[in-house]
Amino acid sequence: MKFPQLRFTVGLSTLSVIGVCAVFQIADAQQSRVTPRNSQNEIEIVRLRPNFYMLAGGGSNIGVQSGTDGMVLVDAGSMDAADRNLAALQTISRLPVRYIVDTSADADHVGGNGLQ
Repeated sequence: MKFPQLRFTVGLSTLSVIGVCAVFQIADAQQSRVTPRNSQNEIEIVRLRPNFYMLAGGGSNIGVQSGTDGMVLVDAGSMDAADRNLAALQTISRLPVRYIVDTSADADHVGGNGLQ
């Protein structure tokens, strides 16, 4: 008896999101061992790769992929920290945010989605 072959295709964006989640977990673990968490008002820009950053603080972490066409965000943070997050994004790149990948519907993930 011959069984049919099953093929699974995982897109690059799916792998990127999985990788981002893993990086956040590693970065959180390393940061908590090295230094205490910064205050809610400060946004820290952590460079993880040549064009991949994490905005830490403001009550959430935001992944930022910067490219030639603009930026892709993994989560947008809370509405309260949106202005500080936008200022931090402008230090990474002057190009626009092209896409936002929301990993949850919670306010600390999607609160900053509408600001530009």
